[in-house]
Amino acid sequence: MEIGTAAEDAYRRDLTINALFYNINTEQVEDWTQMGLRDLTNGQIRTPLPPEITFLDDPLRVLRAVRFASRFGFTVVPDLIEAASVPQVQEALVKKVSRDRVGNELCQIFAGPRPAMALSLLYDMGLEACLFPLPNVFAVSDYPKGWTNRSVTQVARLERFGIYWQRHGIDMFPNECFRRIAVASACLSPLFQLNM
Repeated sequence: MEIGTAAEDAYRRDLTINALFYNINTEQVEDWTQMGLRDLTNGQIRTPLPPEITFLDDPLRVLRAVRFASRFGFTVVPDLIEAASVPQVQEALVKKVSRDRVGNELCQIFAGPRPAMALSLLYDMGLEACLFPLPNVFAVSDYPKGWTNRSVTQVARLERFGIYWQRHGIDMFPNECFRRIAVASACLSPLFQLNM
């Protein structure tokens, strides 16, 4: 087994902000991609390599990008959104990544501070059919028209509702599990309009 260089390791990371290393000998942050510190300062999410290459290497990185963007309120660069929309990337997300790993990432997104922002990004990437597949008896065209917009609206309302009650000393989400369930329910409620 050949050990790679620090630069090779940095470029294989999911995001530039996760490719920063701390050198314990020099007590300095090393930015081998020359983009990580800038992206951290500017609040941007991008991949060290072209995003399609990064996503095909590990398609779960699409969801990680969304999670970090929504966690920190960062902007996702347009070429990353475009790459996540590529059919090969979406197919790889469905076929290469276990539903458990996808579910775990979605749980972390739903438990984060900005789930409506995350959903909006996921839908901008065209990932709704990958993440929330309908049973086989339905076609993609069976999704209710405009359901993704309603989904984001529902989750945003839930966020505002939680903030309102928190200001009044009431924790609407007493634990992370409850929060995830509430966000998932709000997210998927527009799908209940399907004719079954």
